[in-house]
Amino acid sequence: MKTIVALLMLMLSTVPSWAAKPDGSSLTGVDAKIWNGLSRTSWIAQGDGPRVVYALVDPNCPYSRDLYKKAQQIANPVSVQIRWVPVGVLPKVTEDSRNKAAAAMKGGAKTLDAIMRGGASDVKPSQTEFAQVDSSVDFLTNEIGKHVQPGVPKLIYVKDAGNEIRVFTGVPPQAELAKALR
Repeated sequence: MKTIVALLMLMLSTVPSWAAKPDGSSLTGVDAKIWNGLSRTSWIAQGDGPRVVYALVDPNCPYSRDLYKKAQQIANPVSVQIRWVPVGVLPKVTEDSRNKAAAAMKGGAKTLDAIMRGGASDVKPSQTEFAQVDSSVDFLTNEIGKHVQPGVPKLIYVKDAGNEIRVFTGVPPQAELAKALR
């Protein structure tokens, strides 16, 4: 009986990584600063799973649109919540990107989907949505940009161990994307 109890105690003390629920509560330093800052950005949720992944995207960026389309094919809405953070940062189309990002913030998931698939939106954002986008751009530029490679898209999630984040700039390889959105 003592052997069984000892074995159970050992099993419970070594929770496998697949059973971990990384929520950011174990993060420290720069990782905690970035993760906590992301939670205060304006985002559009897709899915309602316990695993949270942030994706910072510019509506006019072909790589951001590619990430969005690939995520639609992979993401399991029961296990992951993607928090899409629309930003307008591309130099040659910043104003158009900003307008589309603000329209997505006002129109929500359906508008974001149409815009990220290359469509147009007839949603007219208010100053509130523009302020939300500007705040997200500021966070991307001044906080995340201090520590990681610049650019969009950015995919950010807490690693399985729960004690550090993974920031991927660009479209991750299929295996990385599947790992993040499982």
